This record gives sequence, C-alpha cells and structure tokens, in this order.
Amino acid sequence: MSEKSTAMATVHEGAITQSSQLPGQFNKDQVDLIKSQIIKNGSDDELKIFLYQCSRTGLDPFARQIYAIKRWDDETRREVVGVQVSIDGLRLIAERTGKYRGQTPIMWCGKDGVWKDIWLSEEQPLAAKVGVVKSGFIEPLYRVARFSSYAAKKKDGSLTMMWRTKGDVMIAKCAEALALRTAFPHEMSGLYTSDEMDQAENDDLKPTEKLKPAKQQALPPPPPAPIVQKEAMTDDQANTIDDMCKNRNLSEEQLKWVGKKFAVNTAEMGDFIIAKLSEVPLREVAA
Repeated sequence: MSEKSTAMATVHEGAITQSSQLPGQFNKDQVDLIKSQIIKNGSDDELKIFLYQCSRTGLDPFARQIYAIKRWDDETRREVVGVQVSIDGLRLIAERTGKYRGQTPIMWCGKDGVWKDIWLSEEQPLAAKVGVVKSGFIEPLYRVARFSSYAAKKKDGSLTMMWRTKGDVMIAKCAEALALRTAFPHEMSGLYTSDEMDQAENDDLKPTEKLKPAKQQALPPPPPAPIVQKEAMTDDQANTIDDMCKNRNLSEEQLKWVGKKFAVNTAEMGDFIIAKLSEVPLREVAA
C-alpha cells in the first residue's frame, strides 16, 4: 500500500491501529467519529461489536441504516450498547441477497378481524400483516404483528407520540421486519429495528430510579409485652413451699431468694423451685 493510500482503522485488543484490513471498511477518522457520536461513552468492546455488525451486514451507520442504542440492563445494573437497524437497512440486506422479490401490500385489521389494505379509522389498528416474496419459495412468507405487542408507552400508560399519531405506519414496519427476518434468517439473525424494540422501554425505569433502594416503610413499634397476672398464693401453697425449703436445709439467704423469685407462684411450681435452686450458684442467691 502506498504512502498516499488511505489509512484504515481496525480494532485490536482494545486499541485503534492502522491497517488495510478493516471491519466495515472505515478509516480511522470514521471510527473516531463513530465512537464519539454514535457510541457515546461506549467501551472498546462495544465499539468492536458495533463495527463487526456493520461489517457483517454491510450497513452504513452514517446513513442511519444501523444504530448503537443504549438501554438499561437489569442483570448488569447499567446501560449497555445494543445494535439496531432501520427498516431500510433490512430491506437493503434483503436486496443484496439477490433473492428478494419484493413484498405483498401491507394489510391492517381491527376488532372485526377483517384485513384492509388501507387504514382510515381514527382508532389504532390491532394488527398488521405483510408477506415477503423470496425466489425459490412457492408463496410469500407472511408475518403478523399485533399492535399491543409492539406499541411504546409512557410511564403513565399512554402511547408515545409516534405510536399515537402514526400507529398504522409503526406496526406495519414491525410486521415487515418480522417477515424479512423469516425470509432471510442467516443475513438478519439478531437484527431488530428500533420500531420493534420501542416496547422494551415500557417497563423500564430510569437508571437513577433503578439504583435507588426501595423506600422502607417504617415498621410499627412492637406491641408491649403482655402483663401476666400472677396468681395469688394461698396459705396452704405457701406452707407447702416453705416445708419443701426447710426439708432441704436451706440457708437464710436461699430462703430469701426463694421468696423473692417465687413468692407469688402456685404450689405446682414447688418441685421446680427446689430443683432450680440446686442449680443456682451461691453468689446469685446472695445477690
């Protein structure tokens, strides 16, 4: 390659180096532009993936045929770069195969289930259908896209502006993308349009909201310990415990301890009192 030849860029081990073998055939200035304008704040690995997809599909990011879209990822708890394409990009891929023979007219249907080739109702269509014609196939490859499966919504549940004002166009593009991927799975595997992925934002929260811990509700104070009404001891019960203590030849300190600890317990606790007392160290009895 002569000195005047345009230097091309490739990604190798996280660095941009000069080479004539380039993913996507981008020169270094173009790669720098992609990194600064298309994959803003993206990592080198994300840049590699995007350039690889540009090379594999032959789509031009500067013509808005392929995009790098950042979306919040619940697993990694951060925004990650995903690759998406435009419907024009899918059509271009199909055309380059040499087997694309066009498509059938787009059809829409509402609640009545009747397919129409034009949508004039003020209500949103419930579904769209289109078939892709591919050489070697007897019939078109039809696919149906339901409006409820793809429509993008705001947090309040209302449709976003594009889906509210151009719902028939948006769902038609989703049906076409489905049909194109069905007809050309090798060339379009893993490639989705932004129209198809709009609904991915429906349940998403902003990253700052996702990182906030759930607001803890103040727990009510524990209920006060129930007041146990101790049964008053009868004279007979007191005499029974007193006799049991004397038979054990308890000291005066031990007798005081029994009176302090068990004076209001019933006679049925007598055996337990004596058994427990035998386990109590003298220093505790003295206390």
